Amino acid sequence: MRMRWLWMVLLPLVAACAPPPTTAPVQDAAFAAQGIETIAVQPVVVRDWTPRSFCERDVENRLRFHLTRTLEAKGYQVLRMEGVAPRYPGAADDSLTEEPAAVLAQAPAGADAVLRVWVDDYLSFGLCDAVRNPRLELEAVAVLYSVSTRAEIWRNRAYVADFTSSDPVLYVTHELPRRLLLTLPDR
Repeated sequence: MRMRWLWMVLLPLVAACAPPPTTAPVQDAAFAAQGIETIAVQPVVVRDWTPRSFCERDVENRLRFHLTRTLEAKGYQVLRMEGVAPRYPGAADDSLTEEPAAVLAQAPAGADAVLRVWVDDYLSFGLCDAVRNPRLELEAVAVLYSVSTRAEIWRNRAYVADFTSSDPVLYVTHELPRRLLLTLPDR
């Protein structure tokens, strides 16, 4: 009986001290052959913005900040491209194009690839208002273009929503880049 009680007490303590599980790095020989070391990150473009409060936080730049941190954690060198993406892009805006030639035209010297992220669905409520449960929902697409092959070499889509915390911007802008870049092979 005492041995069972001892296991019941010690097992949770040992489990609590264990390191958190990590995701195994994605390995891809074809991607590694591209030789991507330095990635230029363009400003985040919001294709569909549906605000529901009188003010919005700087979600696009927070996303870009966490994108660069996630890329650095994967072992890449990161260059931030200058400029601000328009919040209401027009139909003929270059920030909406997915053509590699248009995306790579602005690639800085020394970049092996360019990462472009589009937020396809942006829904917020009460981010700056005195609302009990503010909400932020984002669905985004990340695309990596190779400078050497002048083509798209990787793409992923992710969705993150938070309406239970007091600061959904913090959670969503941290979690969305992690999910977007989850399948990007590590350096």
